[in-house]
Amino acid sequence: MRRSGVVLLLIAAVVTVLGAVPAAASTRSFSCVQTTSSRGSQRQAVTGTLDVNSAPHDVLVTRVQSGATEFGPVADPPLNNGGSFAYWHATYQLDGYDLGTTSAPPFGPRHGTFGVPQNPPGITGSTFRGFLYEEWLDGGNWQHRFDCTVS
Repeated sequence: MRRSGVVLLLIAAVVTVLGAVPAAASTRSFSCVQTTSSRGSQRQAVTGTLDVNSAPHDVLVTRVQSGATEFGPVADPPLNNGGSFAYWHATYQLDGYDLGTTSAPPFGPRHGTFGVPQNPPGITGSTFRGFLYEEWLDGGNWQHRFDCTVS
């Protein structure tokens, strides 16, 4: 009995100490600006939030000059490292999140995937390099790099 009582006291002490540790923030906001050269009217920005596993949520891709929405907002884009994004995942260690298909003018129907640093280690600091892969449904693609800030 004495030994089981000591064990219970130790368990209670550990639970108390762990319960006193503040929980990490569940989400962090991010904002990205395109660094790949392009015409001013085609330059893009990406915003959203990151969960504790570095997965993006509420992803919104817009045109900087006009503010027009390109993709989103996508609340919970699914992880998709296969298909056309498999090369970017394997070569650059990016996790690709599927933004779906858009017909936003002026470029016609296309599919978007937003790439973030692969987890693990994921996004650990206050900055990261993002990547947007746009694939036209009629053939061809755009590949844009972004400097992103986490707050």
